[in-house]
Amino acid sequence: MPVLRGLNLQEITREKVKALAFVVLEKNRSPKTVQNIIRCLSSLLSHAVEDGVVQVNVALKPGKFLPNVSKRRGINPLTREGVARFLEATKRHDPHHFPLFLCAVRTGMRLGEILALQWGDIDYHGRFILVQYNYTRGKLSTPKSGEIRRVDMSRELTQAFKALYVERQLEASANGWRDVLIWVFCSETGGC
Repeated sequence: MPVLRGLNLQEITREKVKALAFVVLEKNRSPKTVQNIIRCLSSLLSHAVEDGVVQVNVALKPGKFLPNVSKRRGINPLTREGVARFLEATKRHDPHHFPLFLCAVRTGMRLGEILALQWGDIDYHGRFILVQYNYTRGKLSTPKSGEIRRVDMSRELTQAFKALYVERQLEASANGWRDVLIWVFCSETGGC
């Protein structure tokens, strides 16, 4: 970071840490990102204190000098009527993506979890989805929590998935593929 570039650990002051935080905020980074950067610096300085390199950790408790940074932004969810209008408009204007949006709205799954959804993760009889994977930054990994979990499906979502699977079967047949691709929401090239 330019604010700290070229400084020895002993030269880092609380004022420099504050300046770093404000520089990062000015670069339109989220308050949470600023907190994470300061926490990382604080962790490094804690090790330096333990090793006797510096006397105090000047990055401790950044909330004291950045009270607005530590506060979470409020969540402003759609109303029931707003969700209904959104889904209706999506179904009318973008029916190809309707199942994806319906899945997001009805399950609360993260986008990466939805993109990593495979046909084998769906249990139509039990009406649930087994969330096993997350797709982020071009890589498949575990869900954010690190835990596999079950998410209930509404009847509407169950029917939408059944209809989508029939579409995928027709696509596979039209393209001469032996099987339906494993991804529920695949790209045009068949990837996740």
